[in-house]
Amino acid sequence: MNRKIIAIVLTIVLLLGIGGGVVWHFSRSDNDDNGKSITGQEYDDSEKVRLGVKDIEKRYLNSLGYMKNTSSVNALFDEICEYLEEQKKLGLVDDYTRDDGVSIYIEMKSGIGILFSPKIYGQRRSGSELKIATFEPAKDDALANDILATLATFEIQSILKGMTNHSVSKCSEMIEELEENYSYKSSLLNDDVTVESLKTIGQYKIVIWEGHGGYNSKVNSALITGEKRDKSKEEKNGIYSKDIVKQKWEKYPRVSVTNDGYYYVTSEFFNHYLEKNKMDNSLIYLGACYSGCGDGILAKSFLSNGAKAVYAYSDTVSMIYEMLMRSCVFDTLCSENPNGGYYTATEALNIAKARVNKQDCYSVAAHINPLFLLFDSGLTELLLFPLDETNDFRLVETLERV
Repeated sequence: MNRKIIAIVLTIVLLLGIGGGVVWHFSRSDNDDNGKSITGQEYDDSEKVRLGVKDIEKRYLNSLGYMKNTSSVNALFDEICEYLEEQKKLGLVDDYTRDDGVSIYIEMKSGIGILFSPKIYGQRRSGSELKIATFEPAKDDALANDILATLATFEIQSILKGMTNHSVSKCSEMIEELEENYSYKSSLLNDDVTVESLKTIGQYKIVIWEGHGGYNSKVNSALITGEKRDKSKEEKNGIYSKDIVKQKWEKYPRVSVTNDGYYYVTSEFFNHYLEKNKMDNSLIYLGACYSGCGDGILAKSFLSNGAKAVYAYSDTVSMIYEMLMRSCVFDTLCSENPNGGYYTATEALNIAKARVNKQDCYSVAAHINPLFLLFDSGLTELLLFPLDETNDFRLVETLERV
């Protein structure tokens, strides 16, 4: 069997509880040292606003830290927006963008961005040596363990019958066994999954990101890291000093912070760092809420910088559905087809949807009204970018029997 393509695999697991048509006339600088950075006072001002929003949110959360009632989300948003109007009058906040039920993106006068997303229970609202690396910033997350406990149900066990790759480590081990050049040696846990660690993502052939994500129409999709905010990293000469504020050639900052104080990365982050370190026909799996939202801006940041195929979710996704779809997709990609070759990215997606469900049947909406599942009702789907194209990416290329 002649196998001709070698791949590097990066698996990123994030279990944290969590542009459009503007024409830009600036060009990107080759020297980031010329870019804008923030002062210590600007950092403190942004923390004041972030913590102010967090204090409002606390009144809407239960003892586990999730919304007591999802019907109260817009009331929470109303109260936060009133607070932000006060901060605008004080000169701290420049503007904010409210996407009802989804998020509020806050723009500080300094240029720092803060993304607020409501906490909804059960969502991921997250030839040479072939290197496999796993990133698990919240490995002992109680919610994740609770979700995995549901694997004992007959329905889910029947879907997973014959598969042992429902954990990320099992997925990585399965890929490692597929081709002798694959190597699974690297594992980053918890706060070791940093912004800095993602700046070299271009070196990998396969990227599996499993964790929480966010979305706002101002900054599109975002992926949340396991790294807590650090003032020393944002001030002048800090390692994120040019990432944390929007540079004149960018639509929004490469890096901002969540309402819980974790860093998240945007499509501008990948556009910037992958521009210097292009991917090589890579496969990307983004197991996070909203990862395929906003016309797939985040997915396209990978495609425009060397990736060949990107799996991403159209909206919020339940942890169970994400786990099942990932398991089925990679189980299929690692399996030989009847002709002795391996399945393509498109074939793997179609088989996973037939085996699990086309839409997220484990979502809150599906449980409230099961009739949603009888129609193309707009529930979350796993998408494959570029959309509307047959994608022939394979983990291993072989000569098939005619």
